[in-house]
Amino acid sequence: MKNVKSFFILLLKLIFTGIAVGLLIGTYQFLGHKIIHLSRIIYEDKFILNYILMAVVGLLGFYVVRIIIDKIPYVSGGGIPQMELTIEGKYDIKYYLSIPFMIISSYITFFLGLGIGSEGPSILLSGSVGIMANKIFKNDDKELIAVASGAGFASAFLSPYAGVVYVFEEALDYKFNFKLLFKAIVVVFIAYFFSQLLNKHLILDITIDFGFKPKEYIVLIFLVIINLILGCIFIFGLIGMKKFINKHPKIFKYRMLFVILLTIVLGFIATKLLGSESHMISLCLENKGIQSLILLLIFKFIFTFFSANSNMSGGLLVPILAVGALGGAITYSLCSNVISEDLLPIIIYISCLTIYAITTKSFFTSIALALNFAPINLVILPICITALLGVLISEFLKTRCIYEYLKEFIEIKEELKEN
Repeated sequence: MKNVKSFFILLLKLIFTGIAVGLLIGTYQFLGHKIIHLSRIIYEDKFILNYILMAVVGLLGFYVVRIIIDKIPYVSGGGIPQMELTIEGKYDIKYYLSIPFMIISSYITFFLGLGIGSEGPSILLSGSVGIMANKIFKNDDKELIAVASGAGFASAFLSPYAGVVYVFEEALDYKFNFKLLFKAIVVVFIAYFFSQLLNKHLILDITIDFGFKPKEYIVLIFLVIINLILGCIFIFGLIGMKKFINKHPKIFKYRMLFVILLTIVLGFIATKLLGSESHMISLCLENKGIQSLILLLIFKFIFTFFSANSNMSGGLLVPILAVGALGGAITYSLCSNVISEDLLPIIIYISCLTIYAITTKSFFTSIALALNFAPINLVILPICITALLGVLISEFLKTRCIYEYLKEFIEIKEELKEN
């Protein structure tokens, strides 16, 4: 009888967590995309009052976010490293602060148009729901926090299978048991159900009608090489800039304000280049020339590095996908003479997920994402080849998951505070 009671209490906790995550992330993503759309309308209309409006919002946003970050440092950046440290028991996040202030801070980021995304904040928000559920049900279940984080991933990407895989591959670093699998399935699928009722936006919204012919699979080798290079540039460029900033804090004291003002200027000059993913992917699908793609890639790297190191709230996964889309478009341009012109969408799609696997060391999650958005018969073999090769070669090169590097910075800051 005691076991039955314990099971029903566990089930109630899982259902509560799933519903709360789904409603929170679904609403968060829906309103976030509305804010981004409104921002683009303002930037595209070169009316004088719009310049004044964005300047005022930028200055107020800088003031508000800076106060938030000073008081609640774990809403700075994307939130994934902070949540992973919380699951490991090395960090303390207060859900009643992280939920409202991550929403406020990240919405300011989205409205201004910085080059960071909403998936990281979604994972911090959903993990915070897991912390809240533990408080309500009076226990300290770190697995529930990990499961809630996976549910946030599923709700942000609208991919329940990827959310379940995320729990084991990323949040819990391959820890597995069947009780945990039960928890993950219940929470993730309930969260996905409620989230997709509110939010219909697909991060990887690419229509794929054609797959590779046997003789065209050689292109995948070039795709892996290009994404390995881009992945290394992304990781070491971003981390290198962070180290440089930490060594010269006085020089970069007002970097947040600089990035905000730079973004506003870019918004009125080149609105299509703002944001983190969907518009960049659309530009890649237009099949631009190789020179234009390389210039876009250089811009994307620089803009993302500055945005991610500004202390504004926003994640890295979606910018990584955008870099992958550019890598796929470049691969297509280089190989266009030997492959079908219909392969551009699938090459961009596979490239996005390949660089995701390389930079996060998430082979299985990338596969799950691929199968959720595209015809299985067209993408399963290519993504298995590229993701596996990419992860294995990156392991050989001794590169780590980008979040491992970021977690080290957080741990060093915590040690300095204690001393």
